[in-house]
Amino acid sequence: MLKPFDREKIRGLLDQLLGSPQARQRRRLPTRTLLVADDQEIERSALAAIVKSVPGWTVVEANDGQEAWERIIGGLRPQLALFDLNMPRLGGRLLLQQIRDDPELRGMRVVIVSASHDREQILALARLQIAGYLLKPFDALKVKQAILQAEQAEGAASA
Repeated sequence: MLKPFDREKIRGLLDQLLGSPQARQRRRLPTRTLLVADDQEIERSALAAIVKSVPGWTVVEANDGQEAWERIIGGLRPQLALFDLNMPRLGGRLLLQQIRDDPELRGMRVVIVSASHDREQILALARLQIAGYLLKPFDALKVKQAILQAEQAEGAASA
């Protein structure tokens, strides 16, 4: 899709991928969970609002990486996680490393959200098998795209 974006073309593309809004409402979508960890309440709330606008998804919020980790080791198994890179107590990269080091959690899909354009840092995260990297300020369409990719990956894994 080329810039500048055309709203009608985007709607048409989303309708092709997801079906029409009426068709989405008619079919029962399984509820999927997305974990958002960001120490900035405004950022966290904005991400949660975007996720809640996608049918079939529910959001669990964590104030920082440590709270996210506690939820995960407490049994939360989100289909997708969005982690801010820089958080107090436990940052997104260390949280991701802990997830990758745990054989039971290793396959969790994680998208990192950051304002950093540092190429070396992004490459290091890629080696930890991130599902995506979203730059702040984030674009709602790109967040939704990450969610759709998680759905497609989940569908491919179960097929």
